[in-house]
Amino acid sequence: MPLLFQSILLVGITCYLLSTLLFVLTKDMPKVRKGISWWALASVAGAAGYFALLVCGNMGIPAQGEALYNLSLISWSSFLLIGSSQWLKKDINIRLILGISSLSTIWVMYFSFIQPVFLPAAIATAVTCGALTLYTGWLFLSSEKTKGSETKALIIVLFISGLHALDYPILRPHESFAMVGIIVCIIASLAINIILASIVIIQFKKSMKNSEKHAINMAMQDPLTGLKNRLGLIEEFNKKVDLAPHGQQRIALIFADLDNFKTINDTYGHEDGDQVLCTIAERIQSLIRHNDVAVRIGGDEFVILLSDIKPNDWEHIPRFISRLIKETCEPITIKKYTHQVGASIGLAVYPKDGEHLQDLLNCADSSMYLDKRMKKQTTKKQIPLSIANSAPAVPAEDAELRNTQ
Repeated sequence: MPLLFQSILLVGITCYLLSTLLFVLTKDMPKVRKGISWWALASVAGAAGYFALLVCGNMGIPAQGEALYNLSLISWSSFLLIGSSQWLKKDINIRLILGISSLSTIWVMYFSFIQPVFLPAAIATAVTCGALTLYTGWLFLSSEKTKGSETKALIIVLFISGLHALDYPILRPHESFAMVGIIVCIIASLAINIILASIVIIQFKKSMKNSEKHAINMAMQDPLTGLKNRLGLIEEFNKKVDLAPHGQQRIALIFADLDNFKTINDTYGHEDGDQVLCTIAERIQSLIRHNDVAVRIGGDEFVILLSDIKPNDWEHIPRFISRLIKETCEPITIKKYTHQVGASIGLAVYPKDGEHLQDLLNCADSSMYLDKRMKKQTTKKQIPLSIANSAPAVPAEDAELRNTQ
């Protein structure tokens, strides 16, 4: 056996064993798709085929080595197809694929070792490997999950490998093509496994990034309302400060505390209270612009960051506060009861009232409590702009009748 061919086989065995190790290590990792175990089996089959060629070639029985190599190719192509279908979440009949490969294996074994005849064994190997490999290429080509240059390269090599397998009965009898054909087959199958390994690594890397991003988002999100929480507020404020040219625009921090919410929680339970909070959060979210931020910092307290406010556009703030109070005071019907809350509002402006978030929160909080105390000291006929409607909950049908009157 030529030294070059032995070197190629040794490299192939090494690559297959390394890819097997990679597939085994990654198959049980979180966020990794199914199918990797079958790819690991395919790698083992490929390594076994190369090992048979190497050993039998050095022992002077290359025909037996080629037969064992053909058997390994049948297993490799069937395992490759099954693993790819699971990776791509494509439904195929696994039992049918394994049945076809088993029948082909028995056929090839019979015409290779019991009744040695080249053509029947070659045709069975070519048709089985070619069809399964081409079908695998088609699965990747027709899948919506196949994106990226590595997947396109895999599809190309799969089709090349499948078409090359079909010419085996024709070109193998010609001595000048035999060695070249086996080398091309080895290179193509190795390329497929290497690309598959790279796809697994890339997918795992993307999954880890997405998981990390999701964990960060969850850590900065209020689980009840879906708004940002205090950590999210800190991050968003720092971003907006970094993007705001000093002296050219302002950032308004609006602190809203719900009035009469404790009564709803104590009288009707936390389930109704949670639904009220979610409804208020949805209303606030509908009022703000895409570059503004709504935050629930705890309990019934909300913070809204309004950014990109130019000095000549300052009238936007009182208009927004007026709409916020109006939306907050709208009745909320839960089951058969209608609830109403109000909002006490505090305002702080960056950088006028402070250059740090905590300073702005303290300023807006003080302003909000001043608004709350002023409302308590006034009668209903002297309700200020930031009205907090403290009417108790009434049945929804009574509320509708009262509105019609």
